[in-house]
Amino acid sequence: MTNTNDAARMWHKDYHVDSFGFPATGEELGKLQTVRRLGGSTGADLARAPDGTLFVRKSAGSTTREHLRSECQADAFYRAAGVNVPQFRLYDDQYAPIKLAKYIEDAVSLQSWWNTTSQNEHEAMTAKLRKDLTIDILLGNWDVVGLFADNILIDKSGVPYRIDNGGALEFRAQGAKKTLELWSANGNVDDLWTMTGNGSRIHLYVESTISKYLGQTDVLDMVNEILARQRSWQLEGKDPLSALSPKNRAVVQKRLETIRELANWGNRCDRIAIEHKEERGFILPNDVKLTYVADLTPIQYGNGLDLLCYQDGKDLFSVSQKSWATSRLLYARVNWHDDNKLYKGLLGDMCVDPRIVMMHILAGKLMILSGRARVHWQQAQKEINAVLPTPTLGEAQQWLEKNHFTGENAYLCQDGERYPGWNILFDNYDFEYLTPEIQKLYDKYKRLAQENETQQNQE
Repeated sequence: MTNTNDAARMWHKDYHVDSFGFPATGEELGKLQTVRRLGGSTGADLARAPDGTLFVRKSAGSTTREHLRSECQADAFYRAAGVNVPQFRLYDDQYAPIKLAKYIEDAVSLQSWWNTTSQNEHEAMTAKLRKDLTIDILLGNWDVVGLFADNILIDKSGVPYRIDNGGALEFRAQGAKKTLELWSANGNVDDLWTMTGNGSRIHLYVESTISKYLGQTDVLDMVNEILARQRSWQLEGKDPLSALSPKNRAVVQKRLETIRELANWGNRCDRIAIEHKEERGFILPNDVKLTYVADLTPIQYGNGLDLLCYQDGKDLFSVSQKSWATSRLLYARVNWHDDNKLYKGLLGDMCVDPRIVMMHILAGKLMILSGRARVHWQQAQKEINAVLPTPTLGEAQQWLEKNHFTGENAYLCQDGERYPGWNILFDNYDFEYLTPEIQKLYDKYKRLAQENETQQNQE
């Protein structure tokens, strides 16, 4: 018995296809007929070939030529990495490139599927989608799910397909280019936080649908999974990077280098934390020499507390009361526990390195006073970093215990409300300053602050 498609091929003897069933040439491409518009932010339509085969068709008329080529690079990378993406072909005419992708019949959007299935089915689907989040992050595909969860289709067998990857690599979903900060060979991989549910990007580009459907995961677990995925390619003789342009290949290679560095540091600190019997958080290796910068002003209180510890120009620990972070080396399991609380002391349920806590307390109070003293914050940072010590783990632990910074009195703030520990940054809580240099700077800022307040009262 001859099926419909076979009959169509016999009837249209002048229509030629390649070995994958796509129109063999651009001339054959012109023989497709539009069935209907499919919509989407960049536009697409459903087209039928003379032999009855259905394709999703996109052209440079609905998006830029560079954007369409970038989407095809992303699709090729996904397929080479073993991710379900519809088979496609790019007809790359210099002026009007056209992309054809095989149409998945009887498939529904992820959102439609989700609304008609059980919780157990949701969990199983999240597991399927979650295993390829590694590739989504590597390619910076913020829009992998889509605002209405329609960039992923579920076929009649329950297999998910990523069907619209225009938001990967250097472009955003609707064709605007990402900034150099977010997509360049600088090694920045903020997507490790924003796409795993561990913080919202300050630029707010990442859709919250990712965590809803793909779940949340620990950043350190994710970097290890990405590296394991890369090792599997090498063992299987695959090279997904070859699908990318030289420019995008350089960016992804640099992102992999950063991820490898993160894994090395994170795993090392995890081992040290376990040795210190800390089940959560991290403790830095003893050979790390911290420099501390705190961006605090007296008018911010709890509403904009941004903190940074770094070494040799590399960000080791970064967190904000506004809950976003772009740490490069130590990101930590600590950053997002207990939402919006920076730390809860050495005896609380969020254990962090005593040196970071100690330096935060010292620098934080000095920065608060510098603001009240009307010292420019950049000058204050320079002066504070010049006098801060580099304590050993034992020295920091001893100092914190001596000054009673443990447990309940080590809170900072949450949602702008002051907690008891907030007093550590203000004048009504004094403590030992360790060195004459720190004490001298503290006395200077305190004197200037008092002079300013006296002058304001007189006015």
